[in-house]
Amino acid sequence: MDDSAKHPLTDPLMIARFENFPSDGAERKLLENWLSGSAQRWVFNVNAAKSLLQVIDTTNLSLTARDMHNFKSLLGIDGDIRKTFSSQGVEPEVLKTLFGDPREYHVEPCSDDSLTYLLRQNHDIDILIGMCHLTEVVYDGYDSISPSQSLNNGELTTRLDQYFKKKYAGPGVRWLKKALPHYMEMYNRSIHYGKTIVVLQSSGTGKSRTLAEMANSPEHWGISVCFRGLGSLKTPDAGDGYPLGDRSVFGCLNMLPKDVFDELKYVKNEEIAAAFMGALFDVVHGTIMSSDGQKEAFDKSWAISDVGHENAPRFKNFDKVRTNAIGLLKAHAKEILNARSLAPKVLIEPSPQTPSVAHHKMTVDSTSGPVDSDVDMKTEDPSAFESPPETATWVAELFNILVIKPAETLDDDRCKLNLSCFTFTFDESSQMNFGYRPVPNKKPPDDRITLLAMQRVIKACDQFNFWFPMLDTTSGLADVFPDANKETALSFRLQGTLWPLPPWIYMPFDVMVPSSEKLPKTPLEALLLDRLQLYGRPLWSTYKDDEIMRLAQKKLLCDDPEHFPRDDNDKYDLQTLALHSTRFVLNLTAEGAASRMAIDSVRSHLRVLTDYNASTCVLKTEVLSEPILAIAAGEILLRSKKTYKDSMDLLVEKLLLTLKVVSLGENGETCGRIVLIVNRDATVHAAGGQLCVVDAVKNEIVKQEYNKSRHMLYAVRPFLLVSYLHQLLDRKKLHQVDGAYDSGLEWASKVYMNFTHFYQLEDFIESELSYDYVLSCWRRGVALQCVHSQPVIDKLLIGYIGDLSEPFDPKMFVFIAVQIKNRVSAAKLNLINTITCPFLKFGSKRWKPEYMAILIDLSTSTCFKDSHERVQVTKCKATKDQVWSAFDRTKEYPAVRINIRGLQPYLSLKEWAPKIPDLQSGRGLTDFSSFNEDFESTQKFSKNTLALSRKQTLAKQKKLFKGDV
Repeated sequence: MDDSAKHPLTDPLMIARFENFPSDGAERKLLENWLSGSAQRWVFNVNAAKSLLQVIDTTNLSLTARDMHNFKSLLGIDGDIRKTFSSQGVEPEVLKTLFGDPREYHVEPCSDDSLTYLLRQNHDIDILIGMCHLTEVVYDGYDSISPSQSLNNGELTTRLDQYFKKKYAGPGVRWLKKALPHYMEMYNRSIHYGKTIVVLQSSGTGKSRTLAEMANSPEHWGISVCFRGLGSLKTPDAGDGYPLGDRSVFGCLNMLPKDVFDELKYVKNEEIAAAFMGALFDVVHGTIMSSDGQKEAFDKSWAISDVGHENAPRFKNFDKVRTNAIGLLKAHAKEILNARSLAPKVLIEPSPQTPSVAHHKMTVDSTSGPVDSDVDMKTEDPSAFESPPETATWVAELFNILVIKPAETLDDDRCKLNLSCFTFTFDESSQMNFGYRPVPNKKPPDDRITLLAMQRVIKACDQFNFWFPMLDTTSGLADVFPDANKETALSFRLQGTLWPLPPWIYMPFDVMVPSSEKLPKTPLEALLLDRLQLYGRPLWSTYKDDEIMRLAQKKLLCDDPEHFPRDDNDKYDLQTLALHSTRFVLNLTAEGAASRMAIDSVRSHLRVLTDYNASTCVLKTEVLSEPILAIAAGEILLRSKKTYKDSMDLLVEKLLLTLKVVSLGENGETCGRIVLIVNRDATVHAAGGQLCVVDAVKNEIVKQEYNKSRHMLYAVRPFLLVSYLHQLLDRKKLHQVDGAYDSGLEWASKVYMNFTHFYQLEDFIESELSYDYVLSCWRRGVALQCVHSQPVIDKLLIGYIGDLSEPFDPKMFVFIAVQIKNRVSAAKLNLINTITCPFLKFGSKRWKPEYMAILIDLSTSTCFKDSHERVQVTKCKATKDQVWSAFDRTKEYPAVRINIRGLQPYLSLKEWAPKIPDLQSGRGLTDFSSFNEDFESTQKFSKNTLALSRKQTLAKQKKLFKGDV
């Protein structure tokens, strides 16, 4: 640092910062070279900040908080500093020099006094170095070996492009091809607002690839336009999504040249949309002609590859669309101005019964109940759906001026090629509304595109067989679908009572899973990350095993993992919900805060949309089994014991008990899953972390550090059931009959387990599970949550006895059968003896595998009379109580049975989720005290079965079955 710029204040962080960048050091030289080279934008902003401060100093004004915010914003240090500089294309070497490794350091802006001092000293290099400081990332969890290799933007773009070109896998295209004729048959010009199919699903599910693959098939012709990044000045970043935006066309959508305004003064949204559409149709026709109608040549000219490369055919085509669209606006300026006489003069105000559009007003349906898809349009006030009739007339006139001729020409091409339709896929379609949310009584800004304007022009295309798939996550729901029941009149968007076509949400999962002969042959091989990442959405298979964790964590949190938890409460809530949902299944209820959180979770936190009804605006979401996400969530939580505890506290106290994001009737089962997953986390933490390194040559887990060699691979750490039991219970505080627990520990010392998350079964376990199904559960690391009213068991954990490096042996699989009870009154003593497990079937053979039975009696505080302990362990054969065909007296044999009362006995809860054992009855998580076990099992009222008066029982029934408090 120059002598004139030495800091006169005693700011230790500033002093330490400059000491790391001596005047003759290589790091300082690197930054100086960057300032004199590619940092012009940042230098410009610095000069603006200096000038602003100089004006304030000259006028003797006091600096305000707003002034400091402006300074920091100009310098790029008012938010996520690394992300801001990275998005501006700063070289990775410069980023690391300035801000260090994100795994090791947090970046924070310097103090306000220090920042103003630096700006007054007028040395750009000192401002660059001193404007922020680093603090070490402190981990108080285990010394994780979690893979955290990250890719720079160029590497990520190349990787995604390579995988985008690979052979398509899965039934997604086949499903969509079958659906398209049904959409065509369904479409009615007088009912639907345009030949638009909204493709909705969360990130990484293959929306773009599926539509691109369909367009590339011999019988379908089409192109795509990606609006990702529209309205942004930052460098395209594959980390924000792929494909990259078609930036070469953006100049006709939001950055029109000055000479257009010389002719038109201003440009309306619909005029821009029509000019774009006319130019697009014309350029597509030109590529059909230049390819002589050959499909392969046509597809190459629009291929999604190197979209930012100026020599790529796609880039040139869209640059031509931009040029032609601008040319259309100038060439037809007089006609466009004349047509404005047809445009509506004012926007109609919404009636009191039709409030403005609000994205968060959409409702979410509980996964446990049916969606009511019937809407009685007769109950609506027809006047609420009136709109200025000029709108449709004006847009039709624009269509005749700017679009009709190229549309007719392209439709002639379609007929000559004998095509049923031509498709124009609009990827990230809601980004046409960048920085703007449609509101009925607010005129949209001129001189830019809006999605509404594009929809109106698409509606004007009705006479042609052109279809427009629009791809988006739920961020676009409020843009592409009007809310018919509660929100703005449909006519705000288009003329009359027009309705959208049903959305397409069916993106298949597990498409990268290979055929059975290529699946892992040993239990150990199944634990490898490069095997587990084939399950779930296809995005995960794009990455290597040392890259996948950070990518999955970033996607799940919608943020860099090192920044978790954020101070933003709403964001922290959503992130916490996402982390835990991937591991122990949280089925969100249909009301309250859960409704909003479901929509946000699909948009930003990878929750899966399973149904959306555009007429009722009700959606259903689920969390499907994705091992990589479950593991990534565990890595984030286990990084710090404080982070883990705080996250569990937030989940239980706020999300479950206060906001009630899951239905009241599911709290007991949810609590049971929490107990089992928390104990699993405590077990792997004690073993050194949930990840380990496998030497693929030696076929064994090794303790040495991971290296890049092909035979050293990351894997999920298996754990012994005996270790799991040690974390679960204190052996000194349980009562065992005839050494039953010791016998159980001896057996458990041979049983390996590997579950990372729960999977919700969709049907009853009748009497048996197939070997193939149990094998698939091991291969993806799931524990099973049974359906409601499944006899005898509620959860099933899967274990394996034997050498993990040897091929799978069907006889080596074992079960841990778990039943959950959530009543204040203790379960019957003999209930634990009724628990058995399903049969296992392989080919023509069927047998009862070895198993352990656990009864989790959550809500009771009663001790066992004989021992005054809350845990009792016995060993005996199962006895019949409830009807279940898996019980066979002749096949039953003695099994260890662990009966646990209340939440106090669980050691791992006290260490990792200490507020759960302290929950009092009546809080809601463990609070169902309706009637005793006899009534529950017999469903008959009698003198002996009713523990409460009739009035009390009815009140409790209402609470239990209807969710009323």
